[in-house]
Amino acid sequence: MAEELEKKTVEQEEDIEEVALDELGFEDDEDTSGELSWKQKLILINSGIIAFLFCVVLLFPYEELARTQISKYALENNFVLEFRKLNLSFFSTKSVDHLIYQNKDNIEIRAESIDIDTGIFDLIKRNFKGNIKISSFNLELTEYAIKANTINIEDSSIIGFDRDLANINGTISMQIFDGKILRSPVIPMLDTLQGVTIKSILLSLKKTLNSNRLTIEKGIFTLSIAKITVSGYIELSPVLKASKLDLKLCPKLTEKYSAEREDIASSLQLLTKDMPEGCIPIQGTLGDPKMNMPGVQPQPAPNPGVLSPVPAPTPPPPTTNP
Repeated sequence: MAEELEKKTVEQEEDIEEVALDELGFEDDEDTSGELSWKQKLILINSGIIAFLFCVVLLFPYEELARTQISKYALENNFVLEFRKLNLSFFSTKSVDHLIYQNKDNIEIRAESIDIDTGIFDLIKRNFKGNIKISSFNLELTEYAIKANTINIEDSSIIGFDRDLANINGTISMQIFDGKILRSPVIPMLDTLQGVTIKSILLSLKKTLNSNRLTIEKGIFTLSIAKITVSGYIELSPVLKASKLDLKLCPKLTEKYSAEREDIASSLQLLTKDMPEGCIPIQGTLGDPKMNMPGVQPQPAPNPGVLSPVPAPTPPPPTTNP
Protein backbone atom coordinates (compact mmCIF):
# COMPACT_ATOMS: atom_id res chain seq x y z
CA MET A 1 0.00 0.00 0.00
CA ALA A 2 2.83 2.40 0.91
CA GLU A 3 4.64 1.63 -2.33
CA GLU A 4 1.57 2.44 -4.42
CA LEU A 5 1.08 5.71 -2.54
CA GLU A 6 4.73 6.69 -3.11
CA LYS A 7 4.45 5.83 -6.81
CA LYS A 8 1.36 8.02 -7.21
CA THR A 9 3.14 10.91 -5.45
CA VAL A 10 6.11 10.67 -7.84
CA GLU A 11 3.77 10.57 -10.86
CA GLN A 12 1.94 13.67 -9.62
CA GLU A 13 5.22 15.56 -9.19
CA GLU A 14 6.31 14.61 -12.71
CA ASP A 15 2.95 15.79 -14.11
CA ILE A 16 3.29 19.13 -12.32
CA GLU A 17 6.84 19.57 -13.71
CA GLU A 18 5.69 18.78 -17.27
CA VAL A 19 2.84 21.30 -17.00
CA ALA A 20 5.27 23.98 -15.80
CA LEU A 21 7.66 23.28 -18.66
CA ASP A 22 4.80 23.38 -21.18
CA GLU A 23 3.74 26.79 -19.88
CA LEU A 24 7.28 28.07 -20.40
CA GLY A 25 7.38 26.64 -23.90
CA PHE A 26 9.79 23.80 -23.10
CA GLU A 27 9.37 20.20 -24.15
CA ASP A 28 11.21 17.28 -22.61
CA ASP A 29 11.15 14.97 -25.57
CA GLU A 30 12.43 15.32 -29.07
CA ASP A 31 9.71 15.91 -31.66
CA THR A 32 9.22 13.75 -34.69
CA SER A 33 11.73 15.81 -36.74
CA GLY A 34 14.59 14.86 -34.37
CA GLU A 35 15.26 18.43 -33.13
CA LEU A 36 16.59 19.04 -29.63
CA SER A 37 14.20 20.17 -26.96
CA TRP A 38 14.41 23.65 -25.41
CA LYS A 39 15.84 22.18 -22.25
CA GLN A 40 18.65 20.45 -24.13
CA LYS A 41 19.37 23.59 -26.17
CA LEU A 42 19.58 25.65 -22.99
CA ILE A 43 22.06 23.21 -21.47
CA LEU A 44 24.21 23.30 -24.62
CA ILE A 45 24.17 27.11 -24.75
CA ASN A 46 25.22 27.41 -21.12
CA SER A 47 27.95 24.82 -21.62
CA GLY A 48 29.25 26.73 -24.62
CA ILE A 49 29.36 30.02 -22.74
CA ILE A 50 31.25 28.43 -19.83
CA ALA A 51 33.71 26.74 -22.20
CA PHE A 52 34.28 30.04 -24.04
CA LEU A 53 34.98 31.94 -20.84
CA PHE A 54 37.33 29.20 -19.67
CA CYS A 55 39.27 29.38 -22.95
CA VAL A 56 39.49 33.18 -22.67
CA VAL A 57 41.01 32.87 -19.19
CA LEU A 58 43.53 30.29 -20.39
CA LEU A 59 44.44 31.83 -23.75
CA PHE A 60 44.27 35.56 -22.99
CA PRO A 61 47.72 37.12 -23.68
CA TYR A 62 48.41 38.17 -20.09
CA GLU A 63 52.16 38.14 -20.68
CA GLU A 64 52.04 40.72 -23.45
CA LEU A 65 49.62 42.90 -21.53
CA ALA A 66 51.76 42.69 -18.38
CA ARG A 67 54.96 43.35 -20.37
CA THR A 68 53.42 46.50 -21.85
CA GLN A 69 52.20 47.78 -18.47
CA ILE A 70 55.51 47.00 -16.74
CA SER A 71 57.53 48.74 -19.46
CA LYS A 72 55.29 51.81 -19.19
CA TYR A 73 55.56 51.88 -15.39
CA ALA A 74 59.35 51.40 -15.51
CA LEU A 75 59.76 54.26 -17.97
CA GLU A 76 57.67 56.57 -15.79
CA ASN A 77 59.72 55.70 -12.68
CA ASN A 78 63.17 55.72 -14.27
CA PHE A 79 64.22 52.09 -13.99
CA VAL A 80 64.66 49.13 -16.32
CA LEU A 81 62.89 45.79 -15.85
CA GLU A 82 63.33 43.15 -18.52
CA PHE A 83 62.53 39.44 -18.67
CA ARG A 84 62.51 36.72 -21.27
CA LYS A 85 59.27 35.03 -20.22
CA LEU A 86 56.46 35.80 -17.79
CA ASN A 87 53.83 33.33 -16.61
CA LEU A 88 50.88 34.83 -14.69
CA SER A 89 48.75 31.75 -14.27
CA PHE A 90 45.56 32.08 -12.25
CA PHE A 91 45.71 28.52 -10.97
CA SER A 92 49.40 27.75 -10.44
CA THR A 93 52.73 29.29 -9.47
CA LYS A 94 53.67 32.48 -11.32
CA SER A 95 57.14 32.55 -12.83
CA VAL A 96 59.63 34.93 -14.42
CA ASP A 97 62.59 33.76 -16.52
CA HIS A 98 65.86 35.67 -16.96
CA LEU A 99 64.95 38.85 -15.10
CA ILE A 100 67.10 41.99 -15.19
CA TYR A 101 66.44 45.03 -13.01
CA GLN A 102 68.46 48.28 -13.08
CA ASN A 103 67.77 51.67 -11.51
CA LYS A 104 69.29 55.13 -11.30
CA ASP A 105 71.22 54.26 -8.11
CA ASN A 106 73.33 51.70 -9.98
CA ILE A 107 71.51 48.77 -8.40
CA GLU A 108 71.40 45.78 -10.71
CA ILE A 109 69.60 42.52 -10.01
CA ARG A 110 69.74 39.47 -12.24
CA ALA A 111 67.98 36.15 -11.76
CA GLU A 112 67.73 33.11 -13.99
CA SER A 113 64.28 32.17 -12.70
CA ILE A 114 61.79 33.38 -10.10
CA ASP A 115 58.84 31.29 -8.91
CA ILE A 116 56.14 33.28 -7.11
CA ASP A 117 53.44 31.62 -5.03
CA THR A 118 50.84 34.33 -4.40
CA GLY A 119 47.41 35.41 -5.59
CA ILE A 120 47.16 37.17 -8.94
CA PHE A 121 44.78 39.74 -7.50
CA ASP A 122 47.28 40.59 -4.75
CA LEU A 123 49.88 41.36 -7.43
CA ILE A 124 47.39 43.55 -9.28
CA LYS A 125 46.88 45.50 -6.05
CA ARG A 126 50.71 45.83 -5.70
CA ASN A 127 50.70 43.55 -2.65
CA PHE A 128 52.44 40.28 -1.95
CA LYS A 129 51.66 37.49 0.48
CA GLY A 130 53.24 34.08 0.04
CA ASN A 131 56.54 32.55 -1.06
CA ILE A 132 59.23 33.25 -3.64
CA LYS A 133 62.05 31.03 -4.89
CA ILE A 134 64.89 32.66 -6.83
CA SER A 135 67.55 30.71 -8.72
CA SER A 136 70.97 32.01 -9.84
CA PHE A 137 70.68 35.40 -8.18
CA ASN A 138 73.17 38.26 -8.70
CA LEU A 139 73.08 41.61 -6.91
CA GLU A 140 75.41 44.48 -7.83
CA LEU A 141 75.66 47.84 -6.10
CA THR A 142 78.40 50.43 -6.21
CA GLU A 143 80.11 48.94 -3.15
CA TYR A 144 78.68 45.41 -3.07
CA ALA A 145 78.39 42.47 -5.44
CA ILE A 146 76.89 39.17 -4.30
CA LYS A 147 75.81 36.03 -6.06
CA ALA A 148 73.73 33.17 -4.68
CA ASN A 149 72.56 29.89 -6.08
CA THR A 150 69.20 29.88 -4.26
CA ILE A 151 67.10 32.40 -2.34
CA ASN A 152 63.90 31.37 -0.56
CA ILE A 153 61.46 33.99 0.70
CA GLU A 154 58.84 32.25 2.83
CA ASP A 155 55.69 33.33 4.68
CA SER A 156 56.30 36.96 3.81
CA SER A 157 53.94 39.87 3.30
CA ILE A 158 54.50 43.23 1.61
CA ILE A 159 51.86 45.93 1.13
CA GLY A 160 52.41 48.48 -1.63
CA PHE A 161 55.67 47.16 -3.08
CA ASP A 162 55.54 49.77 -5.86
CA ARG A 163 55.44 52.71 -3.44
CA ASP A 164 58.31 54.80 -2.10
CA LEU A 165 60.23 53.40 0.86
CA ALA A 166 58.27 55.27 3.53
CA ASN A 167 54.96 53.79 2.41
CA ILE A 168 55.98 50.14 2.13
CA ASN A 169 54.76 47.95 4.96
CA GLY A 170 55.48 44.30 5.67
CA THR A 171 57.78 41.51 6.80
CA ILE A 172 60.25 39.33 4.91
CA SER A 173 61.79 36.01 5.98
CA MET A 174 64.70 35.17 3.68
CA GLN A 175 67.09 32.24 3.32
CA ILE A 176 70.14 32.45 1.04
CA PHE A 177 72.25 29.41 0.18
CA ASP A 178 75.46 28.66 -1.70
CA GLY A 179 76.77 32.09 -2.60
CA LYS A 180 79.84 34.27 -2.78
CA ILE A 181 80.72 37.87 -2.00
CA LEU A 182 82.27 39.28 -5.16
CA ARG A 183 82.82 42.81 -3.88
CA SER A 184 82.32 44.66 -0.58
CA PRO A 185 83.46 47.85 1.14
CA VAL A 186 85.76 47.83 4.13
CA ILE A 187 83.82 46.56 7.15
CA PRO A 188 85.19 47.33 10.60
CA MET A 189 87.31 44.44 11.92
CA LEU A 190 86.36 42.35 8.91
CA ASP A 191 87.92 44.55 6.24
CA THR A 192 86.69 43.60 2.77
CA LEU A 193 84.81 40.33 2.47
CA GLN A 194 85.59 39.99 -1.22
CA GLY A 195 86.04 36.36 -2.21
CA VAL A 196 84.36 34.95 0.93
CA THR A 197 82.00 32.01 0.41
CA ILE A 198 78.44 32.31 1.70
CA LYS A 199 77.23 29.02 3.14
CA SER A 200 73.89 30.41 4.28
CA ILE A 201 72.18 33.64 5.32
CA LEU A 202 69.02 33.76 7.41
CA LEU A 203 67.26 37.13 7.58
CA SER A 204 64.03 38.35 9.16
CA LEU A 205 63.24 41.95 8.16
CA LYS A 206 60.41 44.25 9.14
CA LYS A 207 59.35 47.56 7.58
CA THR A 208 56.58 49.65 9.15
CA LEU A 209 54.32 52.14 7.41
CA ASN A 210 55.31 55.84 7.33
CA SER A 211 58.85 55.06 8.45
CA ASN A 212 62.15 54.62 6.62
CA ARG A 213 63.44 52.23 9.27
CA LEU A 214 64.17 48.68 8.16
CA THR A 215 64.53 46.52 11.27
CA ILE A 216 66.72 43.42 11.19
CA GLU A 217 64.92 41.20 13.67
CA LYS A 218 67.20 38.26 12.93
CA GLY A 219 70.34 38.01 10.85
CA ILE A 220 72.69 35.03 10.81
CA PHE A 221 75.49 35.00 8.23
CA THR A 222 77.34 31.69 8.00
CA LEU A 223 80.47 32.36 5.95
CA SER A 224 83.57 30.35 5.12
CA ILE A 225 85.64 32.30 7.68
CA ALA A 226 83.12 33.20 10.39
CA LYS A 227 79.58 33.09 11.66
CA ILE A 228 78.21 36.60 12.11
CA THR A 229 75.02 37.50 13.94
CA VAL A 230 73.54 40.90 13.07
CA SER A 231 70.69 42.85 14.65
CA GLY A 232 69.55 46.46 14.68
CA TYR A 233 68.11 48.67 11.98
CA ILE A 234 68.91 50.56 8.78
CA GLU A 235 67.46 54.03 8.22
CA LEU A 236 66.75 53.80 4.51
CA SER A 237 67.63 56.72 2.24
CA PRO A 238 66.48 57.43 -1.33
CA VAL A 239 70.18 56.96 -2.15
CA LEU A 240 70.76 53.45 -0.85
CA LYS A 241 74.45 53.82 -0.01
CA ALA A 242 73.61 56.84 2.19
CA SER A 243 71.29 54.73 4.41
CA LYS A 244 72.32 55.09 8.06
CA LEU A 245 73.31 52.06 10.12
CA ASP A 246 72.69 51.27 13.75
CA LEU A 247 73.68 47.62 14.01
CA LYS A 248 75.18 45.17 16.44
CA LEU A 249 77.62 42.76 14.81
CA CYS A 250 78.69 39.62 16.66
CA PRO A 251 81.45 37.71 14.80
CA LYS A 252 82.68 34.24 15.69
CA LEU A 253 85.57 32.92 13.66
CA THR A 254 85.62 29.32 12.51
CA GLU A 255 88.08 27.05 14.29
CA LYS A 256 90.06 26.52 11.12
CA TYR A 257 90.41 30.21 10.41
CA SER A 258 91.22 31.02 14.04
CA ALA A 259 94.05 28.50 13.91
CA GLU A 260 95.33 29.97 10.66
CA ARG A 261 95.11 33.57 11.86
CA GLU A 262 95.74 33.58 15.59
CA ASP A 263 96.55 37.29 15.45
CA ILE A 264 93.07 38.12 14.23
CA ALA A 265 91.39 35.79 16.71
CA SER A 266 93.28 37.36 19.62
CA SER A 267 92.56 40.87 18.35
CA LEU A 268 88.84 40.17 18.16
CA GLN A 269 88.88 38.65 21.61
CA LEU A 270 90.69 41.70 22.97
CA LEU A 271 88.29 44.14 21.33
CA THR A 272 85.11 42.38 22.37
CA LYS A 273 86.03 41.30 25.90
CA ASP A 274 84.32 44.35 27.41
CA MET A 275 81.43 44.38 24.92
CA PRO A 276 78.08 42.75 25.78
CA GLU A 277 77.92 39.26 24.23
CA GLY A 278 81.14 39.98 22.37
CA CYS A 279 79.37 42.21 19.83
CA ILE A 280 80.64 45.28 17.98
CA PRO A 281 78.41 48.34 17.38
CA ILE A 282 78.37 49.42 13.74
CA GLN A 283 77.27 52.88 12.61
CA GLY A 284 77.98 55.10 9.63
CA THR A 285 76.27 54.43 6.31
CA LEU A 286 75.70 51.42 4.10
CA GLY A 287 78.39 52.71 1.75
CA ASP A 288 80.79 53.62 4.55
CA PRO A 289 80.18 51.53 7.70
CA LYS A 290 82.13 52.50 10.81
CA MET A 291 82.89 50.69 14.04
CA ASN A 292 81.71 52.68 17.04
CA MET A 293 84.78 51.97 19.18
CA PRO A 294 87.00 55.00 19.87
CA GLY A 295 90.60 54.64 18.78
CA VAL A 296 90.08 51.59 16.56
CA GLN A 297 90.11 51.86 12.79
CA PRO A 298 90.01 49.06 10.18
CA GLN A 299 93.25 48.35 8.35
CA PRO A 300 93.75 46.95 4.84
CA ALA A 301 93.83 43.16 4.73
CA PRO A 302 96.85 41.37 3.24
CA ASN A 303 94.53 39.32 1.04
CA PRO A 304 90.93 39.84 -0.10
CA GLY A 305 88.39 38.06 2.02
CA VAL A 306 90.44 37.77 5.22
CA LEU A 307 90.21 39.64 8.47
CA SER A 308 92.60 42.44 9.33
CA PRO A 309 94.46 42.45 12.64
CA VAL A 310 94.15 45.39 14.94
CA PRO A 311 97.33 47.49 14.67
CA ALA A 312 99.55 47.61 17.70
CA PRO A 313 99.94 51.00 19.36
CA THR A 314 102.72 53.08 17.82
CA PRO A 315 105.45 53.78 20.39
CA PRO A 316 106.50 57.40 20.83
CA PRO A 317 109.71 58.46 19.10
CA PRO A 318 112.84 58.16 21.27
CA THR A 319 113.96 61.28 22.95
CA THR A 320 117.55 62.45 22.71
CA ASN A 321 119.40 64.46 25.29
CA PRO A 322 121.01 67.58 23.95
